[in-house]
Order: sequence, then C-alpha cells, then structure tokens
Amino acid sequence: AELDDVIALRGVLEPGAAWAAAGRTLAPEERDVLWARHEAAAVAGSDDYRRLDTLLHLTIAELAGIPSLVPLVADNRARVNAWLDTFPLLPRNID
Repeated sequence: AELDDVIALRGVLEPGAAWAAAGRTLAPEERDVLWARHEAAAVAGSDDYRRLDTLLHLTIAELAGIPSLVPLVADNRARVNAWLDTFPLLPRNID
C-alpha cells in the first residue's frame, strides 16, 4: 500500500510540476540550469544517475514557480529513492 501511495503521488506531483514549469516563461539562466540538469542525468552512469535524476526533477519543481510544491516533490523523491534502494542493481532491474 505504501509503494502504491508513493507511485501514485509521484504520478500527480511530477507531471503537474512539469506542466506548471512548461507554462512559465523561463529566464535564460533558468533554461540553462534545466538543460544542464537534463544533460547530466542523460549521460550519467549507474553510480550517479539517481542523484542527478532527482536534481533534474527538483529543478523542474522549482521552475514551476509554486514554492510549496518543492518540498512535496523532494519528500516524494526521497520516498521513491528509499524504495529503489530495496531493489538489487541487476541489469534487468535497471532496464
């Protein structure tokens, strides 16, 4: 039940954050940070991927312009990562 809750909440928070961020006119510096976070996560190895992916998602939440959204996304990402820590890092699981 807890895992279902974590995943369902993520399915609401993260698309909502992306939608809100996409609806804003971002300053060039904001676009640069977002793109840099995307590029870093896209090429990250297994040791760094989850941390860099989390930074990308937190950046999107920040760029949504809804201050109270950021701690919600951060807490949910921490819960997602805690669950992911329980899965062995086998190639088939990563795929």
